Amino acid sequence: MRYVDYFCGIGGFRLGFEEALLEYNLNGVCVDSCDIDKNATRVYVQNFKDKHEVLKDIKTLDFTTIKDIDILFAGFPCQAFSSLGRRLGFDDDRGLLYLELVRFLKESSPKYFLFENVPGFMYLNKGDNFKIVIKAFEDCGYYVIYKRLNTKYYGVPQSRERVY
Repeated sequence: MRYVDYFCGIGGFRLGFEEALLEYNLNGVCVDSCDIDKNATRVYVQNFKDKHEVLKDIKTLDFTTIKDIDILFAGFPCQAFSSLGRRLGFDDDRGLLYLELVRFLKESSPKYFLFENVPGFMYLNKGDNFKIVIKAFEDCGYYVIYKRLNTKYYGVPQSRERVY
């Protein structure tokens, strides 16, 4: 399976996916990954030893060169939606970075995608921001299913709710 890992941080999505691939005796290759956090990408590179550059800004990427992707993973920035942040939503530039994922969906057409964010994303501005993002993904031709999950029910030793 060919996949990309955007807003990759230290690689949590990728680690889980690669473990699942191993469990089912499947092969996978990470075609591209990126994050702008220098410290996080340093850890990511040490953990995964990719040949592609990881420390880069998603806004500068040419997605038309990334084809035949099975899955796009992305944990786009949550600061604009989090109850621990200022909750500015789309008035915070980070709140608009989902548009880069929309651009990827349009230009690269992966078979599937899996995105995550904080639960506050579903409720900010009476849920309007969330509805706008879901509609943008649907307008790319995808059927969108979302669910709020807590890691403590899936073998992770912490309580961490996210919307997937």
